[in-house]
Amino acid sequence: PTAPSLPGGGSDATAAGAAAAPDWSFLTPEERAELEALCAEGFPSWSRKDFQTFARACERFGRADLHQIAAQLPEKSLEEVQRYSTAFWAKGPTYLRGEWDKILRRIERGEAVIRRNEAVAALLQRKTQWYSNPWQQLRV
Repeated sequence: PTAPSLPGGGSDATAAGAAAAPDWSFLTPEERAELEALCAEGFPSWSRKDFQTFARACERFGRADLHQIAAQLPEKSLEEVQRYSTAFWAKGPTYLRGEWDKILRRIERGEAVIRRNEAVAALLQRKTQWYSNPWQQLRV
């Protein structure tokens, strides 16, 4: 779900946002302040592109490697990525009903590839330690 566009300059709509911004002029000043506070609690600066980049980075580096994920989102700070990650994993199954299974499956597949690559690297490390000069002694 996309955040509403607020009247008076600040647009909280995502890049894939609605064609026309809703008219919030009927809200009382208290209701408008509450709406702005609720929108500020969310992630108004995160676009659909940022979401997709985050999901791909989770797939590529694993969900726990927030430093690498943040590096893929140069306009976001590590703290923003940490906060987004916490919300993503806590609320994703609820808010991304149609996409959640597909996203989770891709991330888990990527994490399985990471684990396999780490296991292969560890085996290679162990094998090369058996030889004093593996470049000359190992047969390929």
